Amino acid sequence: MEYFNPGAPFHYTSAWNPTRVHPVSGLVRPHRGEDWAAPAGTPIPAAGAGKVVYKGVMNGYGNVVVLEHANGAEIVHTLYAHMRSASPLAMGAAVAKGGTVGPCGNTGIGTGAHLHFEVLRNGTKGHPNLAQGHATVNPRGFDISNLTHPDNATAAAPAATPATTPAAAASTQKMSFQYPIRKHGGSQFEDAEELYKALEGETAGHYLLGSNHFWHGGIHITNASAPQCIRDEPVRCMADGVVVAYRLNKNYLTSDFEPAKGLQYSTSFCLVRHEYESPANEKSEGVKTNKLVFFSLYMHVLPYELYTAEEEKAPRVVAVVNGGWPARTHHKDDPQSTVVENIPSGVEFEILKEQPTADGKYNFAQGKILKGKIGELKKDDVVWFATEENGQPIKNSKNKERLKTVLPPERKVPGYWKGMVEATITAPRGLKVRGAPSGDKAGEQVAPDQVLCTGSTIRFDSDKIKWLLVDGKKYPMAECTFVPSAGTGLKGKGVLPATFWCSVDDVGSGAVIKRKSTIPTVFDSVVVCNSAIKAGEPIGYLGLYETPADDKGNISKKHQVHIEIFSSDEKLEEYLKNPAALVEGKKYLKLKKGQVLAAKGGTDQAPVFTPQEPGLPADTLVPVDRPTIIKDSAGKEWVRAIFQSDGKPQTGFIEKEKQEIICQHDWEKLGFKVIKESNAIADGFLDPDDMPAFFKELYARIDAKGTQDNEVTSAELQSALRDPEIRSEWSKLIAYHPTEWQAKSTEPKWERLKKLMKDSPELLKHEQERIDKLVFWDEMAGAMQIPLPSQIYHFHPIEFIGNFKAKGPVAHAGLFTVADGKAAIKVIYEKYGKEMAVIIERMYRDETGHFESGQYAHCGTGGMEAFGQPPYYGWDSSIFEANPEYTPTGTWSAFENKGMSGQGGNAQITDKKKVFVVLPSVIAGMEYKAAYIKRHNGQWARWHSTDTNVQAVYKKHIEAIRARFVEALEKGE
Repeated sequence: MEYFNPGAPFHYTSAWNPTRVHPVSGLVRPHRGEDWAAPAGTPIPAAGAGKVVYKGVMNGYGNVVVLEHANGAEIVHTLYAHMRSASPLAMGAAVAKGGTVGPCGNTGIGTGAHLHFEVLRNGTKGHPNLAQGHATVNPRGFDISNLTHPDNATAAAPAATPATTPAAAASTQKMSFQYPIRKHGGSQFEDAEELYKALEGETAGHYLLGSNHFWHGGIHITNASAPQCIRDEPVRCMADGVVVAYRLNKNYLTSDFEPAKGLQYSTSFCLVRHEYESPANEKSEGVKTNKLVFFSLYMHVLPYELYTAEEEKAPRVVAVVNGGWPARTHHKDDPQSTVVENIPSGVEFEILKEQPTADGKYNFAQGKILKGKIGELKKDDVVWFATEENGQPIKNSKNKERLKTVLPPERKVPGYWKGMVEATITAPRGLKVRGAPSGDKAGEQVAPDQVLCTGSTIRFDSDKIKWLLVDGKKYPMAECTFVPSAGTGLKGKGVLPATFWCSVDDVGSGAVIKRKSTIPTVFDSVVVCNSAIKAGEPIGYLGLYETPADDKGNISKKHQVHIEIFSSDEKLEEYLKNPAALVEGKKYLKLKKGQVLAAKGGTDQAPVFTPQEPGLPADTLVPVDRPTIIKDSAGKEWVRAIFQSDGKPQTGFIEKEKQEIICQHDWEKLGFKVIKESNAIADGFLDPDDMPAFFKELYARIDAKGTQDNEVTSAELQSALRDPEIRSEWSKLIAYHPTEWQAKSTEPKWERLKKLMKDSPELLKHEQERIDKLVFWDEMAGAMQIPLPSQIYHFHPIEFIGNFKAKGPVAHAGLFTVADGKAAIKVIYEKYGKEMAVIIERMYRDETGHFESGQYAHCGTGGMEAFGQPPYYGWDSSIFEANPEYTPTGTWSAFENKGMSGQGGNAQITDKKKVFVVLPSVIAGMEYKAAYIKRHNGQWARWHSTDTNVQAVYKKHIEAIRARFVEALEKGE
């Protein structure tokens, strides 16, 4: 047998061990690989021939690259961690045995430069299992001699799938969830709070309350809050599931309302069915798992012809590639025009309008900054600048063009559309050409053993795919035609038939083709289907929706998507009670309305806790992933609670024995409540006098923040929902109510609409026509695979997904990440300005190994050792008392790195572990530094030493560090 050995100068330092004591944390944790020490920068060799299937940064691992190999019929992944920099290899790149995958280093958590090497067996092709706690084998028992490139191996056959069986959702243990939109640039929102903040600009389309007090079962996301979703970023599927129905408009539908004509709108939608099953609780005496069937709906998405048309013409965008010419406040000919500053390279503009100078020498453009800064001007600010001189593109002194046009990105086409598909054959050994099927059996291979080469293009109708038997297993197959292209076609002899049959499997490890494009064959009517879809896959883009603004012909227009989460699961109310009694995931301390908390007095050595009236004004949830527990003089334990009340941070203590801890699976205890509309043909009008008491109270609180006229308007709701406490209650209401997508305009539920618009008959007619075009419920007979009545349970989509995505100790391991540091620097930058942000980022980078040290991962900061008693461990109590939400949560011990200790800093302790303060967040540590710097009149080097000579050395060291996060913020990134 041949075992992995990277060769000299590597030397073996640590073995695979499921119960190793971690050298940095001191905790007993599995060591899933083996370590080989070597000087930083030493090339790391590949264990065998393979290809790159992952490269990136992982918590604790630092820079990682993962190779995929075939081991006979088995897929094996090898992992190489702690590299000094990212692997130079591209995703999908082929690697020979012994080929360099990257440089040895010490990124992540470690004690010196070394390679951490892992072997993951029985993998899935293209999808290495890198989840926390992933299974590995001991490299000392694994023979690497048979590892080959995975695409040269025999492809595993696809799993059998009966033709009548709907495509299954992903494994319930691994079901993924994502928010429906992403930020500019494609990054995901960190949590529900960040997404709620982005949606604060929405003036209508709120959950539960629509226009004219009519019922609204979802939320609207428009160009007001997500302009990136018009073209750049698609609306995305929120969870793994199956598309059961969709409607795709060929182009916008139009409606007329005199004097406005041709008002455009979209009735395109996608409906996805999801089956959730929680992790099992084997200790439960009753059911072992919680189960829920739910649906997600995405309405008003972009019509088909708009994916490639130059509709709503995308604004011209230009990028500065050779800067150095002036930006102006006004057009050059305008008497008010003054020079702002020279435009630097890297800035991007959206061109708003263009105008030549009076003498005809220059063409000037008015541009809105999309990226970068010009002096103090930043994103969304507007300037004028020259784009042409004497009819030619503006150039610099070296005759190089200053601007280049940024082409709009191609829109991503959804994969669930049915139609004519063009696909590329990806099977390593090509694809068998078959004759027509006989019944449910696939046809025989066309003589003489015809096989289409890898890379060949085929065309087929996705609506005519059949599941056919080959050697007792069923495969998706279709009648195809060949699309000629260079270097492709039949492998051997023979003449390819004009039409033929072959496998068209494009999912999972058995995929033999990759779809390139789909030309839909059905438009403007509901298509019932059964297409698997993953969380994060494209659904579509915001569609244009024009409505009459008044009776004078003015038009209100916006790009929007209507999003819903709903369920008809008869056991939903039982699901909310956590029947499997799960206790994992995000945990909360639940404080009840009226509960009296205690204040801490006395001393740190002998604390005294005194009840403080009045009680809490409302039920309160306090995250407790890292609870702080303090003992009083009698030995009784008290748990600290930090929370928001009336928009202000509050702190108090509760006896540990009286605390109630709940988790993210306790939906009902988290505050999710069902409101029931008993009338199955309810008109959808929300009457606050005919509602459950708790809803009436919440409604009144929203009204009290507005006009106090017992009527909540969209504007009042928009304002009230900026209050996290009110928003939390509102968004946790689950409305059992008739869907708005079933009843046509002639049905009784719309009688109130007729009364409201009795004085505007033309507008009423316009709205009725749209209603009839939008509804789709009754067109989906049999599409749901479960009964779907008109009355269903509606959830707020963001709150629903946010609870599933709640980060718990298993997913996050309580470790702070580079992303946490970047987010905190943004807060400091916006609050204190560039100079303070640069100083703090440099200090953090110095103390935390650029946000990747073990101390930072566990503590959220660097350089804060504990030298006193809790809760402040010797640090300035006044700062924490002024900001109780920043109070330390405990301590963590480890051997200290050398750092600046040899240059006048705190003396390094080498014979025992040093105790460091653990903070609740990265921003807590940064705010502490900011307060310290301000207190000492900007003398930030005092943080390191009070000796002025030592400070000089420290300042020189710190000022040489790049503040990369601030640099990105300055560029508008």
